[in-house]
Amino acid sequence: MFTLPSREVPIIASPDVCVIGGGASGVSAAVAAARLGLEVLLVEKSQFKRSNK
Repeated sequence: MFTLPSREVPIIASPDVCVIGGGASGVSAAVAAARLGLEVLLVEKSQFKRSNK
């Protein structure tokens, strides 16, 4: 086992809801939360959504 030295991580956002994954379910959840008036942060690992084909 190893350890890493501690470091400060800046907080760049403080949304009401953070949705991880920009697939169909993630986008639906983000839109539903936004329609309720919540501040939403949607996180996707790729720059462009690709087809699953």
